[in-house]
Amino acid sequence: YFETERKKCRALFIKKYPSSLSDTFLNEITSLPVHSITTICIVPVPKELANKVLQKKYLGIENDILKQQRVRNKNNDFSSDISHIKKVQKEKIVNLMDDVRENDQNLFYTGVNFLIMAEDKKELDSVTETIKNIGNGRMCQIETHYYQQREAMNTILPVGNRQISTMRTMLTRDIAALLPFNVQELNEKSGVCYGINQVSHNLCIG
Repeated sequence: YFETERKKCRALFIKKYPSSLSDTFLNEITSLPVHSITTICIVPVPKELANKVLQKKYLGIENDILKQQRVRNKNNDFSSDISHIKKVQKEKIVNLMDDVRENDQNLFYTGVNFLIMAEDKKELDSVTETIKNIGNGRMCQIETHYYQQREAMNTILPVGNRQISTMRTMLTRDIAALLPFNVQELNEKSGVCYGINQVSHNLCIG
């Protein structure tokens, strides 16, 4: 953590995401009675580059499977079965490639960061534990930015200066759960169109 003139502060980030995430998750954290800033960094990946990245990951997994098979052959184990971990990784990357190519899904580099502020260290630790417990309840791992508190703060502040590299890839449908509000429909007269509701597929106008 770090200190300002009047507050104790700590920067956190989402390290691991579950296979599915409720759209109320971020709302639970931002509704806590504590001074905080939540920043969601989303960088679109061009389709051509996305295909290259996914293809590279796929080839990497295939190479790992071949290495496993060679080790087994040396040990006189000629089974063609691959390890469960590599099997799951291969299935995931194949599904991602299919989504990008056939289901018109786009790939994004995404990072979610939090800056929490408290009056003293005890309160700061308590709020940190509460946020981590909310994440654990959703199978979501939230961690502290160790040795990068200044860089994390500069990234979280709304100045467009990203200084940390804790982003991961997400598809269009996954980002829908990271909207900073949860609402069934957004439809206001004379409003601005913000896009399409990922659940109902209606326009979001507000």
